[in-house]
Amino acid sequence: MRILNSIRKRCFRFLLAIQQLISRPYFNLFPLAVLAGFYRFWIHKSVVYVNAPKLILPLWRGIVEIGGTALFIVLFILTVYCIGAMTAKHDEYNLALSFTGQDLRNGCPVLIRKRTDRKTRVTTRVFYSNIPMERWKERKKYIADSMNIHFVKPDLEYGGKRKDNGKLIVMYSTKGRKPPERGGLYDGE
Repeated sequence: MRILNSIRKRCFRFLLAIQQLISRPYFNLFPLAVLAGFYRFWIHKSVVYVNAPKLILPLWRGIVEIGGTALFIVLFILTVYCIGAMTAKHDEYNLALSFTGQDLRNGCPVLIRKRTDRKTRVTTRVFYSNIPMERWKERKKYIADSMNIHFVKPDLEYGGKRKDNGKLIVMYSTKGRKPPERGGLYDGE
């Protein structure tokens, strides 16, 4: 079960990274840097096997080409994955502070999607979680305090195509904490 959750979390991280690469184009600089490094390696790969003996030259050339390509693929996937991990790290950490240890016994909520509307500045976050919706609503004040946000309507709802998936929690918020309304501070007397 733990291995399945780990695989699921890694897939969510990778999908979050792809979503962030689409919505925030400046993140594309990191994969492009890896791609530029691979291009430079591919152009100058003959330097690696120029002094190899003729007997093992075809074998060495194959090792360099296959190994270089495999290294590029691994670095590219790792770079994209790190973008997803860095995007989710801050939100998940603050969310974990909002719940009790009893709530987190089955794992911390995992960020799947994060998108900010440019016009309204409303951030939509989708979490995969085993924590029931009632508990999310009870801890809403603590979530807002730890993440320094305030909720907008609809504040918390289920995710999925028909808004019926109990494992997906959708959270709508904007930056900054709104102070509580206190009424009149002075007496009229």
